Amino acid sequence: MAYQYEYRPPSPPPTSFRTPAQKHLKLLNLLSLLLVTERVGDIAAISLHTVEPKQITLSFAKNRPCSRSEQNYISKFFIALIDPHFSSEQKMEKMLPLVIENCEAKIVARLKKICVRLRELGEKDNFGVTSAKVQAEGGTSAEEGTKIKATEYEDKIRQAVGQNIFPVGCPLAKFLKCWFQSLVRKVKEGAYFNPIEHKEVVNQAIFICYYLSRRPKSELTIEKELFSRIEKLGDYLSAIKKAIKEIGKLDRVSISKLSIKQVSWSLYFEIENTF
Repeated sequence: MAYQYEYRPPSPPPTSFRTPAQKHLKLLNLLSLLLVTERVGDIAAISLHTVEPKQITLSFAKNRPCSRSEQNYISKFFIALIDPHFSSEQKMEKMLPLVIENCEAKIVARLKKICVRLRELGEKDNFGVTSAKVQAEGGTSAEEGTKIKATEYEDKIRQAVGQNIFPVGCPLAKFLKCWFQSLVRKVKEGAYFNPIEHKEVVNQAIFICYYLSRRPKSELTIEKELFSRIEKLGDYLSAIKKAIKEIGKLDRVSISKLSIKQVSWSLYFEIENTF
């Protein structure tokens, strides 16, 4: 039996996916996002399961006919995903540009929504970023663990953007204020934004949003609505990372065949409803 999932962000989102079935649904939820190539009105559903120990079958459907370029994109993405000759890092380097190129309409829409909220909050309120005073010493082991984990995510943001942009020792709140200022200048209100021409801006935004959305809340908090929009943009990196991790578990049996099938929207849900 295969699981099917239509990408519609849950409200409110579940805090965790504990069982194998829930984790599988989380993966399909994220993968379905990568099939959404239009800014609005585009819905995708996906099924992914192993037919034999060495064969993966992918079935997908959309609420409209898939274009040839979309079919090529889906094939390239999943072929790169199961390629045993690529490391996880190499797969990421290959797959992220592919996703940005083909999902640019939705990615730009989410990026613009972040900028809209940033303009609403404004510099006067530090773009919704609140930094509390940090205790010099003490604190429970749980609090210390949270701080350590938060610092690790800050280091990952620094690696993504470079120390020249986020210097060692620079508070995260200060960096974010500067980065938000730069972002709203580059993603101009009402103007066309080309993600291919501004590849570095889009890459940085996706990485920063991904790590911000997973960074534990400690001394720094982000306004709720802004955080929600940040989380949605970070989902693109989350989808790729999750796919690489889960498919990577099957590498030990050496996948020899990938079957990709496009099914009609009505047939897809007719099959789903028979379970």
